[in-house]
Amino acid sequence: MRSVTVALALWMFGQGDSAATLDTVLERFRTYFSHYAEQYSATLALEHYNQTFTNHNGANEDYRRLDQPFAIALESEFAIMRLTATPQWLGFRDVRRVNGKPVSGSGRSLADAMKESPAAALEIGWTVVKESARYNLGPGFRSINNPSLALEILDPRHHSRFRFAKEREERVGGVAAWCIRFAERERPTVVRGLDGENNPAHGRAWIDPATGTLLKAEVEVVGLNQSFDDDRRKQGLSLLVVFAKDARLDMFVPVSMQERYIVGTQTVVIGEATYRGYRRFSAASRLVTQP
Repeated sequence: MRSVTVALALWMFGQGDSAATLDTVLERFRTYFSHYAEQYSATLALEHYNQTFTNHNGANEDYRRLDQPFAIALESEFAIMRLTATPQWLGFRDVRRVNGKPVSGSGRSLADAMKESPAAALEIGWTVVKESARYNLGPGFRSINNPSLALEILDPRHHSRFRFAKEREERVGGVAAWCIRFAERERPTVVRGLDGENNPAHGRAWIDPATGTLLKAEVEVVGLNQSFDDDRRKQGLSLLVVFAKDARLDMFVPVSMQERYIVGTQTVVIGEATYRGYRRFSAASRLVTQP
């Protein structure tokens, strides 16, 4: 009798989910995200990030000489922070080892930097980002190849700028999720190029329709401004970020990321990253944007 009762409860739960509308699921996601942002405003993790570069006719002279795949393994401290004055999600990567060898630097970690005043911490953070970005494979400069991009794009404060549509249902980590497609329709875009040009984003979000939990996100940003010889070629960055429950923090956090960095019709860089050892900064360490 007990097993029948459990089965009936699960059937009724499933019926309730099947009756949910897109607006209902998105509203649950917004509620979930608002609470999530309060918990996940300043978090540090260990990142293992492997990149493989393959030259397809080259994007600039430096890489035309490479006629075979080239790989690099990065071990970094990685921080995601949500600024409080203007609630922007930022990712800071501090590369500590390259192909297993320590890199020379200031010797200060991101955790140490966050003990400074907000203005100083933000300045140090961006200095770390620019220094670490030089280890990225492929031509040009990019700093958004991290999970904070998915959180920033999907932040509810941007939802009015996007068009949403339910694509399908599928299981993610054992959860019956809705796969919701989104596309940016307004200008200026959330992500801007180095010269201020629009870089529209689109992708998919896998959401638990019952709780609004974000389980997986795929984001593609096109039209990135890079230093390519032929700037008429299509440029773009695609990230697939998977979230899972962290027992220590008791919340969902990014646990893996897959990257595709493309030029023209050819894939230039494939990246795979994993994240572990999450810990929070103290409340006093939260960054506040300065005028």
